[in-house]
Amino acid sequence: MKPLREWTPSRPVELDLEQRVEALEASVQRLADATTWRKLVDELVPAGEPVVVLAESWILPFEALERPVINILPDTANSPAGVARLEAQRAEGVRFVLVPEAARSRVAQDAHLSGHLREQFRAIASHPGVGAILEASADLEGDVEDQTLGELIDSIALRDRFAPLLDWTSLELAGSLPGWTFFRPIDPDAGKLPYLDHTIEVVLVDDAERMDEAARVAAEAAVLVATDDSGGLIAADTRGVRSAPDPAAGGTGITTVVLAEDGVLPLPGCIDAAERLLAANNPRVGGVAVKLFAADGSLEAAGGAAFADGSVHAIASGAPASAPWHEYVRAVPAAIGLIVLRSEAARECAPAVDASAPGMAALSARLWSGGWELRYQPDAAAVRVLETTPAGAEVWPQPPTGLPELPEELNDASWRGLLARGEVGAVR
Repeated sequence: MKPLREWTPSRPVELDLEQRVEALEASVQRLADATTWRKLVDELVPAGEPVVVLAESWILPFEALERPVINILPDTANSPAGVARLEAQRAEGVRFVLVPEAARSRVAQDAHLSGHLREQFRAIASHPGVGAILEASADLEGDVEDQTLGELIDSIALRDRFAPLLDWTSLELAGSLPGWTFFRPIDPDAGKLPYLDHTIEVVLVDDAERMDEAARVAAEAAVLVATDDSGGLIAADTRGVRSAPDPAAGGTGITTVVLAEDGVLPLPGCIDAAERLLAANNPRVGGVAVKLFAADGSLEAAGGAAFADGSVHAIASGAPASAPWHEYVRAVPAAIGLIVLRSEAARECAPAVDASAPGMAALSARLWSGGWELRYQPDAAAVRVLETTPAGAEVWPQPPTGLPELPEELNDASWRGLLARGEVGAVR
């Protein structure tokens, strides 16, 4: 038998002088950024009011702000979990969001969150190299003329400060707005631009007659630039920042009724997505169950399932929010948290729910027994901002004939099997 080797502790790795200097410089820069952030926040956010920071603490030390901080990290798995977390905080009265410059690229990777910020928030401050402060917009249809040009650009081109912006003005904007990447047209004096439709994020002009052409090329917004009385740059007009809803996406001609449990709020676009599903499906589809998030952004339910023992459980609870094995339109026995009903189904089923068995389970059961069907729509999402009775406490109010047996354990594996075999689908 080989003798055991004697163990000796390894010596700690020593940094060379260059590495120490780099670490010191990084610490000094981080401290300087924190000081700048503190000044910006103190100037614009009421004392003691909490803020949301979309970055890790190593990017922006939260304690330096000396106020309550809610840390929300973007979700890069093509899921609205980040939006759910943010909306849960907005429901609690939080209005301000901090986006450090070093976190922009990660925020950009969360398409749901970055789009939500552009649509629901406005930039109130932007500091080159540091980042931006956003405030929840009380009136999304209001004018944007009270914003400086820099703040407006910051809000509509949030995903990447290095995104190319087309300067089709006579103002040489690069000198007035440091930190952004501007380029000029090949022929600035031409009346047309040599670019394909909607290929450049932001196009800026100072001639109103060029707005139509700018809007053709812009992917996010066309902006008419002017100067105020003090010589500052402002947005005199914009197209595409708060555009009206697309008639093709809305205007389904279907009248719906939305019913939600206490403390559950629909996320932006939730009702539209549900109505589109109702418009595209069999007219006997009477309701849509939505994806439900908890306040921390975790998946609470991808629809509800009823079992032979009469219990109702949230499908895929705790699973990844965008996992393909549960993220598709399908029949579900029950809705959890929020349901969007076709008005005809609501008139027929909602008033008839037995008061002794209230809740989504009773309504869902009544829907199925009335000859209607219920579909799960993953593109329609809601968030539970207040903790209430767990979904598993609900009971299927009708005889559980034909329902599957409850597995010994409900986990990802058992849910995958139930969905694959169609055992938690339509209630016959």
